Amino acid sequence: MTISLIIILGSIVIRFDDVADTDFYEYMKRWSPWTQPNDPWLGGLWEDMFSCSLSNDTVTPSCDQSTEFTSSRSYFFSVITSRYLDAVYVIAHAIEKYIDELCPNARGYREEIKQCVKPEVLSKYINEVDITRQSGHIKFDNNQESMRKYKFKQVQFSEKIGRHILLDIGAFMPGDEILQVDYSALKWGENIPKVSYSFVLFQKQ
Repeated sequence: MTISLIIILGSIVIRFDDVADTDFYEYMKRWSPWTQPNDPWLGGLWEDMFSCSLSNDTVTPSCDQSTEFTSSRSYFFSVITSRYLDAVYVIAHAIEKYIDELCPNARGYREEIKQCVKPEVLSKYINEVDITRQSGHIKFDNNQESMRKYKFKQVQFSEKIGRHILLDIGAFMPGDEILQVDYSALKWGENIPKVSYSFVLFQKQ
């Protein structure tokens, strides 16, 4: 075990409870130079990913139209992608409501919308977004923080697989003010199964 790993053993990691967006994965499976012919960079990316040619190159094998983007060895599915998709949807919903309320006559006209939508006003509409997606319920509290479920993980060394892992030890949902912790799963440092510990939550007044 390396020195750096020994140092981080027992560390607590706080993450969003990310949920995979399966609709996006299905979309990516259909994504190709043939379904997206106007994409200026997809062709070059496709040739690099699959070592093939979209032109009449006699040296490099021709690209197969039946190949799926997700079948590439360089492709990997990450649940974190859902965060970026959620961000896009939040902004889109905020802009939609903004235009409906403040400049409905600008709808369909790009330049008019650009002149109407002001960042300092748009932020108010972003904070008012309240939607539900595959990742869960998305809304913001009075501090403009996302009210989403957080997961607590601990860095531990697994003898079974011979490397460190991030083990789920608890979860917290803002608004409920309840932190659920599996204290029996906690380990602090190398080969130390139990020490004195405490979790502290600062409740907003």
